Amino acid sequence: MTHPDFATILEPFGDGAEDFFLAASLYHAGKVSFGTAAALSGLGYEEFHYRLKEHFGYGFRIEDDTAREDLSLGFELGDSFNTLETGQHQSF
Repeated sequence: MTHPDFATILEPFGDGAEDFFLAASLYHAGKVSFGTAAALSGLGYEEFHYRLKEHFGYGFRIEDDTAREDLSLGFELGDSFNTLETGQHQSF
């Protein structure tokens, strides 16, 4: 059961605000993935991403150092592969 004062606070944000902010909170706390949070919010990926940016200033967070390193390496390898295959450098 939701505390009644939340209704007053969330009303300006429209229908579905309770689900969005709860899902966003779980996502920011690292309890659920982006995809799970988007599904819990009742929004698609793009709309959930947009609303995160609107209310929190960013839409996607990578908190784990290992994940950041893997993504960075993936971009580097992708750039190297594209350079070898096409002779052109592409960035993502």
